[in-house]
Amino acid sequence: MRREILGQPELLADILPGLRRRAADLPLPSEACVWAGGCGDSAFAAAAMAGWFRSCGVPYRPATAHDLAFHSPVGRGDVVILMSISGGTRRTVQAAGRVKDKGASAVAITCNPDSTLAHACEHVLPLGFQPLSRRTPHTADYLATLLALAVLGETWGEQRADRLNGVPAAVDETIATAKDAAMAFGADLHETGKLFVLGQGGNRATADYIAAKYHESGGLTSLSAETENFVHGMNFTVEPDDSVLILGGDGDGAFRADELAATMGRLCRSVALARADGATAAQSTLLTGATIEPTLSPFVLAAIGQLVCLGTITARGLPVEETRAGRGDAATHGDVQSNWMSATRID
Repeated sequence: MRREILGQPELLADILPGLRRRAADLPLPSEACVWAGGCGDSAFAAAAMAGWFRSCGVPYRPATAHDLAFHSPVGRGDVVILMSISGGTRRTVQAAGRVKDKGASAVAITCNPDSTLAHACEHVLPLGFQPLSRRTPHTADYLATLLALAVLGETWGEQRADRLNGVPAAVDETIATAKDAAMAFGADLHETGKLFVLGQGGNRATADYIAAKYHESGGLTSLSAETENFVHGMNFTVEPDDSVLILGGDGDGAFRADELAATMGRLCRSVALARADGATAAQSTLLTGATIEPTLSPFVLAAIGQLVCLGTITARGLPVEETRAGRGDAATHGDVQSNWMSATRID
């Protein structure tokens, strides 16, 4: 996991030209809507890039694979981007068939261009790399998926290439700047405490993604919420042993993150404010990322969240390649999850 996190700037720089070349070969969508979704991290990535697509002038709606298969009003002529690193996620593959039945076209984003998902879609945008591991909390494949979506928005919206060119360097600067403080914050999380992750705008989904890294790191308890909504009830669930990571510096509404960070310490063990605007003023624990435009802040804030998680894993010596990091009932949890994923109805 550490090697994947630290290698992300080089990876993003390596795959960006290829993603652009392959995206240029895809047909431009009509005036109809562009949808995007998947399961787990792919669903978070779809939601995180909504602001970017809007800034590119592309009509865009994120959804989960389940919603795309059964609930979303996908229409004839729409374009549906479906994401799965392995290309074998069953619900995502099913969504491809269902949206095509409605007259939409499907584009697969995957590391495996010969996968079931790739064959189920009319078009494929291969990510152009293979993750080092799929047994640890997923890091590099998430930022690579964000980048693939950003390239599609750039291509279909005919945006200036320089808007994305700085992403690898911004992630590199963020890792260099925030690494020590982010890992120290993660290392200090109480053994029995919860981690709350709060975000707004596109980074509401980034908060979901960061919390998911804790779920994958041995079933650690982490809850995510929209920053404003947190103060309407979830705040009462914070206990003295808990910690809170607040995502900010990502656009006009980010002032709310600053307001919460100023007094959150009265409720819990520790508070960190992660910023994506290069701020240096101290407020609680400040995890400073590179300055980047707000619609691309999910790259920077997700990287900070990865480092926080890595700090916890390292401090506790968690064997994260094992189910539930070897905690009790790991075999039962693994069997039940496998059953849920493989025994679901597909038609």
